[in-house]
Amino acid sequence: MEIPVELLHWWRRIRMIWAVPLLLTVFLLTVSRSNFLLFHTLAEFFCSLVGIMMCVVAWNTHAFSRNHFLMFLGVGYFWVGCIDIVHTLVYRGMGIIDLACANPATQLWLVARYFGALILLSAPLFLARWAWRMPTFVLLGALATFFTALVMNGHFPDAFVEGSGLTRFKVTSEFVIVGLLLAAMAHLYYRRALVPSNVMRLIAASIVLTIVSEMAFVTYVDVYDFSLIVGHVFKFLAYWLLFVAIVRTTLTEPYQMMARGSSTYDAIPLATVVVDREGFVSHVNRAACHEARCNETDILGRLCHNLFHPREASADDCPVCAGIRKGEAISGLEVSFADTDIWREFTLSPINAPIGLTGMVQVSIDITERKKAEIALRHNMALLAEAERIAKLGNWEWNIASDRLTLSEEACRIFGWDKDENDVTWESVMAAVHPEDRSIVDFHIKAYLRGEMECDFEYRIVRHGGAERLVREKAVVSLDTNGTPVRMVGTIHDITEITAFQKHMVGSQRLEIMSSMAAGVVHEINNLIGIISGYVGLARMVLGEENGKDYAAVPGYLDNANAAIEQASEITQELMMFSRQTAISVVSVSVGNLIEHVSKLIFPILGNGIVLEIDVERKDAAISVDRRYFSQAIINLVANACHAMPGGGKLRIACYQVINAGAAFQRHPSLRRGHLMAIQISDTGTGMDEKTMARIFEPFFTTKGEGDGTGLGLSVAYGLIEQMGGAIEVESRLGSGATFTIILPCEVPA
Repeated sequence: MEIPVELLHWWRRIRMIWAVPLLLTVFLLTVSRSNFLLFHTLAEFFCSLVGIMMCVVAWNTHAFSRNHFLMFLGVGYFWVGCIDIVHTLVYRGMGIIDLACANPATQLWLVARYFGALILLSAPLFLARWAWRMPTFVLLGALATFFTALVMNGHFPDAFVEGSGLTRFKVTSEFVIVGLLLAAMAHLYYRRALVPSNVMRLIAASIVLTIVSEMAFVTYVDVYDFSLIVGHVFKFLAYWLLFVAIVRTTLTEPYQMMARGSSTYDAIPLATVVVDREGFVSHVNRAACHEARCNETDILGRLCHNLFHPREASADDCPVCAGIRKGEAISGLEVSFADTDIWREFTLSPINAPIGLTGMVQVSIDITERKKAEIALRHNMALLAEAERIAKLGNWEWNIASDRLTLSEEACRIFGWDKDENDVTWESVMAAVHPEDRSIVDFHIKAYLRGEMECDFEYRIVRHGGAERLVREKAVVSLDTNGTPVRMVGTIHDITEITAFQKHMVGSQRLEIMSSMAAGVVHEINNLIGIISGYVGLARMVLGEENGKDYAAVPGYLDNANAAIEQASEITQELMMFSRQTAISVVSVSVGNLIEHVSKLIFPILGNGIVLEIDVERKDAAISVDRRYFSQAIINLVANACHAMPGGGKLRIACYQVINAGAAFQRHPSLRRGHLMAIQISDTGTGMDEKTMARIFEPFFTTKGEGDGTGLGLSVAYGLIEQMGGAIEVESRLGSGATFTIILPCEVPA
């Protein structure tokens, strides 16, 4: 028949607890049959030895176990054992301290029993509070010495009278002691939640055996009675159970647990140290040994600060030691080791027991490389911030879901905001946009989020003090798995000064061009004046001749002079228009009416063989232009097209709404955001090559012969359309005609 495993384990535990005391009990009983005094001496010395062993074990393991309850028991039973030794030495018949009677030995017995019962009664108090080892040892020692001195000096009540036996005080005291032991058991049961169940059972069994022992000492008449043998046996067994409780709690089970957990600790790759409240090491793992460059035996019991904390700071000034002393949980405490340029991050976790905090678990990790990276990152961030400040180029991030904006320091500076301002939202940004430009921003962002265009546009902002700034925005968007925009990041560039400088440079370039053109213009006009002067001179010569001369040539001379005058006037008019810098006056007109008006103006300049075709898609759309200058620009473009078709051809004027507005905005960032209208002027003329197209809008650039054009027509048209908020594009191939496209913002009725 196979024995159950549980039964085998139970038998091993029982054998380990009872084997030694039962063997000693058999030995003592054997001795008692032949020599009671030897039995008594051995029994008392065995009990005293067990009591002293309790103290030695509890005292030396207290730094690791922090079990103040068992430490108090061990120290208390040390002094109980000492009193028992004195009791043994004065026992009648020993002859070591001859007091000529049995009363002192019995009195010392009562002192020891009272002392032990009071120790058991008060010990559970230290399940939830501290008991300092040395003060406890001294105090209990003083009490034991005091009561022993009372007995030895005859100031303690009699407990035994020769011939009559036990006194009433002795018998009553035994019952009082039993009462104290029962109270101790009740006290221990009351605090049972703070005591491991196996320890609870051992101490309770010890108290029961002590009570049985006390009852055996109530009935004897002679100090050599058999009841004393029974009482001493039970007393020894009671002591042994207390000893087992202390050893099991402070040595056996903790070290078994440590043995089981050792592999777990060593599996942790971080340096892990267990310390007590004073900072002394009680356990380390392999990583901690490697960090300290010591063996485990060289680390245990040493001050943690001297091995694992910065050496340049004392334990009183060390932030990690301060956390250990306070018993606070600390996470992410970064500490610099100045002497080695090493950084470590410490984590402290309290070890809480029923009696309170017993120690701390310290975990540290080398973060030197991370700190170096952080320092380099901070340096780079500072450089970036300085570069942004110099360039007036900030960056931002917009969490679309939460509507939270994060702006760089320079971005905040551009808006005139404090960097520490919180709760920056899209609404607060829109509130800072110039009222006239909010529609531009809204249109562009929405169109970009729909994927219709790139995010690159300009608008004005108004700071708190009322100052206006012109900024340029660029951004990209991040999408989730469903294609929904969730995040935008971008830049904001303050281009106020750049734009002002560009305008200044344009004006300077215009003056420079005008200066460089002056000689050519003067030369052209001087030639025309020479022509005029020549023809007028001829007319005067003819008219000055005698009557009878033929005057038929005079009208021709005057016509040629008039043509030269008109050409000179054309040059001066176009030059004035090119150099004009005054603001134009725009009005909203319908596309249909405007094209009808322009077609009447261009009809006289159409050459023979040129067919005009007009196609207006949205006649009800409205554009804002200066009618006079817009007509002039169209006339210049049409005139240029007609010159490209000397043998005739087709001239087509088409108006339509631009569908892919995003692409147009990318090509021409200055276009006002919104709907766009395109006005195309196409011809079937000679066309242009790429080199010619690259210079087609330059002032005084012409493909015509000398004296056959000023070279200002297309340049004037370009400038006029740009002033009206539009743009001009050209497409052409040599031999395939040319197409000029005017793009203007428009309003389209719903």
